[in-house]
Amino acid sequence: MQRVFLTHPENLCKAVLHGFCLLPVQRYSQSVIAEDENPKVIQRLIEKLSQNRPKFDRSQRVEEGLVYAELQEALRVAPNIPPPYIGKLCNLLAINNIADKALLDILQAHICQQASQLSHIEVYQVLRFMVEMGVCEARAFSLTKERLMQVYTKMDFSGLSHAVKAVAFFEKTNADEGALRSLFSYLVRIWPKRRVRVTDVVNIATAARECSYSDKRLAQAILKATLVMHSKEKLKSYHAHTIHNALKAVGFYSKELEDVMLYSSMKGKGIVIFG
Repeated sequence: MQRVFLTHPENLCKAVLHGFCLLPVQRYSQSVIAEDENPKVIQRLIEKLSQNRPKFDRSQRVEEGLVYAELQEALRVAPNIPPPYIGKLCNLLAINNIADKALLDILQAHICQQASQLSHIEVYQVLRFMVEMGVCEARAFSLTKERLMQVYTKMDFSGLSHAVKAVAFFEKTNADEGALRSLFSYLVRIWPKRRVRVTDVVNIATAARECSYSDKRLAQAILKATLVMHSKEKLKSYHAHTIHNALKAVGFYSKELEDVMLYSSMKGKGIVIFG
C-alpha cells in the first residue's frame, strides 16, 4: 500500500489526480478551536475520518485532506486528549497508512502524556499501531510498555499476542529477563484455557524469533496449536512456513511441523496429495 505523506502541499493537485490524499495548506474548518471544545472536535474529526466509504470522488479525497489538517491542528493545541481517542486515532492512522511525521510526533507526545491512563484495549491499539506503522519513539514505547505490564492480564489472547510481538519487535534483546519473560510465561500459562487463532500463533512464534526467546514449553504450545489448526484445514502455507522458521530459529525442530509446512506448500500449488 502507498503511504500517504501530508506535509507537501505543493504536491496536492498531483496527489489528488493519482488518488492519494495530502495535507493542504488550509483546514477543513477555519474557525478557531477553543480549548474546552478540543475533545469534541477531535472526536468529531476521528468519527468523520473513520467512515469507511470509498474515495472515488476527487472532492471527497480533497475533503479528507482538509479534515486531517484540522485534526492535526486540534491535536497540536490540545493540552491532552482522552485515552480512548488515542486508541481510535492509532487504529485510524494504521488502517489508512498515514505516515506524516508532524502528525505522528504530536500523537506520540499525547501517548507519552496519557500512557499511565491507557486501558488494556488502548495499550493494544497503540502497540499494534507502532508495529504496523514501524513508528516507535523511545519514550512513547517505554511508557506504553510500562503500562502494558500493569494491564496485560486483562487482555484477551489475541490482544496479548499482538502486544508481545510489539515488545519483542522493538526490544530484541535481553529476552530472558523483564517484560518479555513475564509475557511469554503468562501466555504459556493461560494458553490451554483460551481460544487461539492462527494469527495469534504466528504473532507469538514471530515474537519468540525476534527476541531469540528459547523456551521448551512455549515451543510445545506453538507446535501443538499449529498441528491442531492444520488438522482443521485452517493453516495456510505462509503460516506454516512462518511458524516452522520461527521455531527453527530459536532452536526447535519438529518433523511433524516440517511435514505440515511441505503439505501446505504443495496444496497451495495445487498438487494433489494422497494418503
